[in-house]
Amino acid sequence: MIAEGPAGKLHIDDGGASSGGLPVLFVHGLGGNATHWGAQVRHLRRSRPAAALDLRGHGRSELREGARISIPDLAEDVAAAADALGWKKLVLAGFSIGGSVAGCYAGRNPQRVAGLFLVDPASAFHRRPQADKDAIVAAARPPFRDLRASVLELQEARPAVREKVAADFDAVPLERSAALLASLTWYDAISPLERYLQSGPVLIALAASNRGNPHRLAAVLPQIEERVIEDTSHWVMLDAPDEVQPLLDGFLRRVEGP
Repeated sequence: MIAEGPAGKLHIDDGGASSGGLPVLFVHGLGGNATHWGAQVRHLRRSRPAAALDLRGHGRSELREGARISIPDLAEDVAAAADALGWKKLVLAGFSIGGSVAGCYAGRNPQRVAGLFLVDPASAFHRRPQADKDAIVAAARPPFRDLRASVLELQEARPAVREKVAADFDAVPLERSAALLASLTWYDAISPLERYLQSGPVLIALAASNRGNPHRLAAVLPQIEERVIEDTSHWVMLDAPDEVQPLLDGFLRRVEGP
């Protein structure tokens, strides 16, 4: 479906069973699109509504001239998609920087989010050393020589995943990816989650390579439940769908209760 968003028309891949449980809305990461959640969407649609949106300026969604790209701005796209779908209560799933977008929306609208399922989400970058933030800012400046390498950590990815992620990233103009990446350096990912955790649960499927990151969300907020997935790249849901789906199913059962 096509919905009117704050920065232009939003493409939403929607469908699935009309009843049977809480609907799930999937949010992709930097340089990605709705298809990155394809395996999970197909899996859930046998029993419940599930949708994945293309954030502004990604995939088949528009970006109006002059519209901004940052984590809080993209949370407005999530709001527009949820409203267009008519979902008053939903579960949000977010990957990488899309995890920050999902968390931002949940912090603003805790009454509408029954649970947050995050796959290798961006860490609390605003708490990182200044040198780390300076490196991100440098990669996000024209001519963007280091931007691609700083984002595409694909050494452990399956060949088909490596090919898909790289092609999808290259389809997004670099200035858009740079603007979104730069927003990580000032965005406070912790405060919205602190607000949300007062009313709903958060489960993270974490790539093993990030297990030692002292700034990962579960290290800062111990209330967050974390499950480590071994032998994958950052794109966990593409590399290991057979491990992600059971985690998601179990989380949904817990959120929905008896």
